Amino acid sequence: MKRREIRPAHDDENSEQKPPVRYRALSSEEVRILQTKCARVGPLVQKHCQPKKTSARNAGRCAAYFRDCAPFIEKSDPLASIANSFNSGVNINLANVDVKGIPYYPVNEEGAVGVGVGLGIPFGSYGGGFSNSVGVRDYFHGDQEVGANWYDGMYGYKNHWNIPLVQSLGVEGGQHNTVSFPLHGKDAGNLKVDNGYGVGGYYQQNDHVGVNYKSGDVRHTFGVSSPFVGAGFQTGQAVAFPGLDVWERALG
Repeated sequence: MKRREIRPAHDDENSEQKPPVRYRALSSEEVRILQTKCARVGPLVQKHCQPKKTSARNAGRCAAYFRDCAPFIEKSDPLASIANSFNSGVNINLANVDVKGIPYYPVNEEGAVGVGVGLGIPFGSYGGGFSNSVGVRDYFHGDQEVGANWYDGMYGYKNHWNIPLVQSLGVEGGQHNTVSFPLHGKDAGNLKVDNGYGVGGYYQQNDHVGVNYKSGDVRHTFGVSSPFVGAGFQTGQAVAFPGLDVWERALG
């Protein structure tokens, strides 16, 4: 629930350090007023906060609404689906250079060479991140992304690269390092950690650790495969311990 900031009655202008900020929970009357305001502006939010269509001007307002009004949004409400997928951001084209009409250039019909560099800063009501990309036409393209979404419980890093001239031969690859700890749904409270790497259809590997606090088990698996040749193997271990379900039954 949203908490209101309480500032000291008198600030010492000569003090080098600001006094610590204290917080208190909203009263029942303040919660009622907030719920009324959320319901009043709900139709405007539904109209102006559509995923990936939110203007830069409204991005902060939409994020604030979903942050403060989330406790009052029912799952069946159309706003719920918008809240769960709400995403806005700033995309910056840092550099883009193209040279066309190069005589006798055999790589493409336009006789063109281009270089591009981009930067993305996604943000929204439930998370944020950073991404960038760089590419040289026909020769190389690479991108990477770091992000977090506390509502869906996804945190991690991933990258991908490819060489367009020979991408049909599987000359591409990527890496991922992710942690999952959802706060809702059937997997709520389950911890999953994955680290993997791959090169096209030649080689893929993934190392996975999962912890289920409710059922009381820890699982670790490691797999390697080569899709092109149809070969691979997987190994794993599991450890059981008294989970929350066991303790709940024992305590009645």
